Amino acid sequence: MWTGSTLEKYVRDLGNSVMSYWDDPVPAEQKCTDNIQPIAYIQIINEITRFAISIDVSQYKLEELQVHLIGRDLIIEGNQEKPDVEGYIQNTFLRRWTLPDDVDLDAVEISLNEHGCLVVDAPKTGLHTLRRELPIKIIDEITRFAISIDVSQYKLEELQVHLIGRDLIIEGNQEKPDVEGYIQNTFLRRWTLPDDVDLDAVETSLNEYGCLVVDAPKTGLHTLRRELPIKVSSSNGLNRAVLA
Repeated sequence: MWTGSTLEKYVRDLGNSVMSYWDDPVPAEQKCTDNIQPIAYIQIINEITRFAISIDVSQYKLEELQVHLIGRDLIIEGNQEKPDVEGYIQNTFLRRWTLPDDVDLDAVEISLNEHGCLVVDAPKTGLHTLRRELPIKIIDEITRFAISIDVSQYKLEELQVHLIGRDLIIEGNQEKPDVEGYIQNTFLRRWTLPDDVDLDAVETSLNEYGCLVVDAPKTGLHTLRRELPIKVSSSNGLNRAVLA
């Protein structure tokens, strides 16, 4: 049987519960103040014939996902907005990988499977270059020797050109921030300039297409190596070869 005091306490507790619900209608576990959403599942496969990445994006719609391939850098990102009592909740993620040097960039395929995983599959060519291949054009004419190398993915401060004797060395060193630290890309190329190149007149420039151009005029004279004529003299009936 309800007594007066018991009924009064019940009504008071019920009122407090109702007020608490309207003050905080969204359970605490459903609130999200962090807009960087962790990815529950990522699998990376690096085999002899293929490189593949599988990432769980089951909480995202197809139109909320983007995949970019910039050079050998693969970037997957998601951007999602959900309505909330206070406006909306935004969830985002970004993942970046550098594909192996022997991956065929023209054959990269992207799919979304029935389990909500975004799969990037990249077959390998079997040619291990160890470094990123850079398009290089070499001109060797009568009056000049020139080299043009595509460095469009590098900044000027990430490049160095050395001339040691007749050895021309071009190198690049690049570090990009990543969610797990940083990604480092490097290259080094070396050539020996022809003997008739004027070393004091070698010029280096970076054109508007992102190509580093080394131009070296030729003097027409072989400065480090010359042909020595041989004179043949006769003494006591014997032929002797002497250097002129």
